Amino acid sequence: MSSEVSSGRREPEIEVLGRIVRVALLVLRGISIVVGLAAIAGAIYTVFDPVPVYSDDDAIPSLQTLIAQQMTLLCIGLPLALPHEWSIGRGWRWALALGLVAWFGPMFLEGDWAYGFALRMFASLVAVSVLAVWRTLFSLTRP
Repeated sequence: MSSEVSSGRREPEIEVLGRIVRVALLVLRGISIVVGLAAIAGAIYTVFDPVPVYSDDDAIPSLQTLIAQQMTLLCIGLPLALPHEWSIGRGWRWALALGLVAWFGPMFLEGDWAYGFALRMFASLVAVSVLAVWRTLFSLTRP
């Protein structure tokens, strides 16, 4: 019994379940990449073509206001769309620098919300937490 555990052999049922879970996790990662890209595309679309998003009664906000408001979508989309090895692993310094610019940069633009930076930081926290949980589960299912 102890030789099976030390050699790393597992029961066939566990191997099959591990492969199934690994495929499911890869599908979930694919979905999160699509969601991240959709958030980024939605933010870019709203900034460059804001007419369909706002009603006819409202005046279209200035470009600085649109950028400041749509940066929240970028904060949730970028961590999900970038490779997890880069955002959580070896490129964490670049990811942190990008996050700092995305969190606090819009504060200097006209039309940013009073607590917009907190909303952007929370959006990034949610996205990075999803990635951290996914990466942990993915590493646990490694054969």
